[in-house]
Amino acid sequence: MPRGILLVALVTPFTPQGDIDTEALQAHVVDLRATGVDGFFVCGTTGEGPLLDDDEVLQITRTVSGAANRAVVITQVGRPSTRATLRLLDKALEAGAHGTTAVTPYYYELDAPQLEAHYCELIRASAGHPLYAYVIPRRTGNDLSPDLTRRLANAGLSGIKDSTRSLERHCEYLKIAADVTSQFEVYMGTDGLALDALQRGSTGIVSAIANLNPELFVSLQKAVLEGRSHDAVGYQDEINELRNSLQKGDTITNLKSGVRQRLERAGVKYPASLRPPLGAVEP
Repeated sequence: MPRGILLVALVTPFTPQGDIDTEALQAHVVDLRATGVDGFFVCGTTGEGPLLDDDEVLQITRTVSGAANRAVVITQVGRPSTRATLRLLDKALEAGAHGTTAVTPYYYELDAPQLEAHYCELIRASAGHPLYAYVIPRRTGNDLSPDLTRRLANAGLSGIKDSTRSLERHCEYLKIAADVTSQFEVYMGTDGLALDALQRGSTGIVSAIANLNPELFVSLQKAVLEGRSHDAVGYQDEINELRNSLQKGDTITNLKSGVRQRLERAGVKYPASLRPPLGAVEP
């Protein structure tokens, strides 16, 4: 993949009763794809992935793959246990995902050998399909150190989605990508660091804000690739302003409300409900 890839960390639309709204999901994917995004990161934090049943993850994967018009679809399959993650990984690939990503196992505090054994099992099970580690220690309680990440890269890990919110750590991951002999992709998962990451050679961005304003990220992507630094800084400033506004209240709720307003202009009804316990089920 060329550098500067834009993947949308896709929100998941639910009906007021808490079911997947596949029609709204399809419409959103078609709309995003038309703006020039490169692909979709589904069932992650923004997609309320930890609140989804395995069958729902597969339903979302099939729906997005069918509507994505050959765009990349990466499904988040990480679960607290290795066995559960392996089971979902296999099914997600069968459902049409181009590759998978697995958040570090959560709840139990794990040491480096335990994490290494977990990811090596996933690498073997991926059977040549891309497998990415997803690092978000503030949510999972477990981190992937640069030393461990380097070992996993040498063992066949395809790359990493970095949601540590640390530019210093991101640069350490980029050094691994530069050093290892196999291809190792590094994605920035923090919208506020998008420009910094791209300027340092990141593979691309996994963006939540692109759900409601993909054009802004496509413009940033193009400005960086064309060397228009002044324009790129302006786009990042706009991203930061939007990010600050979304963080006033619940971010996912605000994202969904923005998507609903965006799609209303095309006559599409998009629900802003959240999956319980984040949101209440209507009778």
